[in-house]
Amino acid sequence: MRGKIKWFSTDKGFGFVTDESGADHYLSKLDFKDQGYPRSGDSVFFLPVKNNKGSRASQVRFAAPMASTTQPVSTEEQDHRVQCKSCHRLMVPRIITGPPLGADRQWTPVPKRSVCPFCASTHETFPPSAGEQMAELAQRIIMGVVLLIVGAMFLRSWY
Repeated sequence: MRGKIKWFSTDKGFGFVTDESGADHYLSKLDFKDQGYPRSGDSVFFLPVKNNKGSRASQVRFAAPMASTTQPVSTEEQDHRVQCKSCHRLMVPRIITGPPLGADRQWTPVPKRSVCPFCASTHETFPPSAGEQMAELAQRIIMGVVLLIVGAMFLRSWY
């Protein structure tokens, strides 16, 4: 049977789907065969099952949107989730911050990488910021000058 998601709470893990005749069916996150969770208005296929509490949607799969009811999605409603490379679930990556390279007295968080909130695998590693690159360059220059001075002192004592 085809229906539309009336509403679904990802926090609570359940919601309702309305079939083509207008009847509501209870829906649990355990009933989904596809990865990810639905949003209000998503078109789905499901198998209706009657139990002592009413009608329940079983074996739910996402369907292509119906041509007659599709409307352009506004920018605020677009789904910005991405698929995790490890667990293949739809997710919003979490940003992990850390101290900047060469941090002296002030500590300002710098984005280091993003991770999947489900399996904690690294989604993306961020390059060093411009400030971090400058600090690293300054450290290398100072280290080079120190090595040059130590080398000159060693050569002077050698002769």
